[in-house]
Amino acid sequence: MTKTFTVLFVLALAVGVLALPSQGKLAAIFESGKPGSKNIDGFIKFEETDNGINVSLEFSDGLPDEFGPFPYHVHEKPVPDIGDCGPFSVGDHIDLTTAPNTFNCSAVQDKSLCQAGDLSGKYGKLVSDDGAVAFTTYTDPFLQFDGSPKGLLNRSIVIHMLNTTRYACASIVQFTMSADDQLAKDFESACKFLGQSSSALDDTIKLKFYGYYKTATIGKCTASKPSFFDFVGREKWNAWKAVDELDKEEAMRKYIELLESLNVGWDVNWEAGADEVKNKESRERARIGGVAVSTLACASDEEEDNDELDRQDIFYFAKTNNSAELVELLKSNTIDINAKDAQGFAPLHWAADRGHLDIVKILIANNANVNILTNENENPLHFACISEHRAVAQYLYKCGSDPSLEDNDQLTPLDYTNDGFKEAVLHS
Repeated sequence: MTKTFTVLFVLALAVGVLALPSQGKLAAIFESGKPGSKNIDGFIKFEETDNGINVSLEFSDGLPDEFGPFPYHVHEKPVPDIGDCGPFSVGDHIDLTTAPNTFNCSAVQDKSLCQAGDLSGKYGKLVSDDGAVAFTTYTDPFLQFDGSPKGLLNRSIVIHMLNTTRYACASIVQFTMSADDQLAKDFESACKFLGQSSSALDDTIKLKFYGYYKTATIGKCTASKPSFFDFVGREKWNAWKAVDELDKEEAMRKYIELLESLNVGWDVNWEAGADEVKNKESRERARIGGVAVSTLACASDEEEDNDELDRQDIFYFAKTNNSAELVELLKSNTIDINAKDAQGFAPLHWAADRGHLDIVKILIANNANVNILTNENENPLHFACISEHRAVAQYLYKCGSDPSLEDNDQLTPLDYTNDGFKEAVLHS
C-alpha cells in the first residue's frame, strides 16, 4: 500500500516556518512587549508576485485562545510609537469604497466584492493553538503594494478578538535583514531548492536533512517515540533526536553545509525562478523502512510533462495553490469538484496533502465531499494528518471530515499523529 507520508519534503510548504521576511518585502512584525503587540510573537509577510500579493503568516505565541478565532485586517495608518490600535490612531479598514465593514465577506464566493484588506474574511480567521498559529500562506489578487486605496504602504495590521474588539496591531514596514536574518534567508532558499529539486537523494541523506530541519524550526524533540510498527515515524524521530542538542542556528548551518556538500546545483546565490530545477518526481515514492514516503507535498508547480502544464484544470489549481484561478474555474458550474485523477485523488486530497488551507476552504465552500475516499480508503483528513498540516486538519475536522474512518491498513487519520497534534485537532 502506498502512503502519503512526508519526511524531508514537508519543506516545500513549511519553508517559511520561523524564517523572518527577507529584504525587499513588506511585513507586519509582532514582538512580545513591543507597543501594540501585547504578548504576541509572529509576523504577516507580503511579497509581490505575478499572480498578486503572496501573504504568509505565523505566530509562535501570545494569542489567547479564549478570545479567538481572530479576525485581522489591513488598516489605514501605521501604528504610532505608543502602540495605540484605536480608530483615531490606525484608522479604519482600507478599501471601504468596495464594501462597508458590515459586509460578510466570508459568505460570498466572489472575493472581489470584499474589502481588499479584509484578510480574514477572504481566507479565514486566525485559529490559535496554545497561543500559536501554524505557518499559513495564500496569494491575494486584490491587494497592491503602492499607496492606492488597496495598497499596503504606510498601513498596519490589526488583530481583533472574535467580538471585534481591537486586540493588537503592528505597522506594515519594509524588512531590513540582519546577519541572523541572512542565515534564515539562506536556510529558506536551501529548503526551497530541495523542495523543487529532482536530484536523487538516498534515504540516509533525506533523514539527515529532516533532523536538521526539525531542529532548526522547532528545537528539541519532545514527541514520544512512535510505536514499533510505525516504521517511518521511528526513522523520522530517530533522525531528529540524533541532532536535537544543536541550537537552531547551528542546525540551519548544518542543513546548508550538507546541501552544499552534495554539489547538486545550490549555493547561497540560488533563487527560485525561470531557471529553477523542475521536479519530475512529484508522483514517485521513495521507500524508507519498507514504507512509501510521498513527495507530493514537495512537488514544484511544474508537473511531469508539458501536457499537464498546459491543462490548467481543477487538479492543477489545487496542487499549485492558485485560489484566484480556481474560483474563476468554479464559476462555470461545469466542474465536478469531486472528480478523481488517474491516481484516485480528488482535488481536496491534493490540497490537504500540500497544506493549501485557502484551497481547502474554497473546495469545501463549493460542496467538495470532506470524506471522499482514495483507492486506499483515505479521506482528506488522512492526508492532512499524515503530512502534519495542523491548520488544514483542524478545518477539515470542523467541516465534518471523519477522524474515525479507517483506511486499508485499519488506521484512522489521527493514528498518524502525535498526542499534541491529535488534541489540537479534536479541540479546535
